[in-house]
Amino acid sequence: MLEEELSINESYLWLVDAATGEKTELTPRNTSEKSFLWRRTVQQGWQGIYVTTDKDSEFHRLSYIDLATKQPQYLTTSIPWDVEWFDVTQDGKMIAFLTNERAQA
Repeated sequence: MLEEELSINESYLWLVDAATGEKTELTPRNTSEKSFLWRRTVQQGWQGIYVTTDKDSEFHRLSYIDLATKQPQYLTTSIPWDVEWFDVTQDGKMIAFLTNERAQA
């Protein structure tokens, strides 16, 4: 996997075949709204990847991108805070994540 980071507001992910050097774009760049992908973890078996992204959101949400369809599934849409860290168990059955929620006044 390769990340192309153009700015703090814009980045893209690519799959790269190590044998041939062929690149496959995972995140489209032909959209009007730019987004930034932060932490990435590949799911066991290379079926998909977990990322945090601010695509279509004010906050960085935990998302899963299926490598076959390249479509994101947003997992923390109902949480109005940035997901700052996450980790997936080796068997891929559980995920833990951290948000930084400010104290309510």
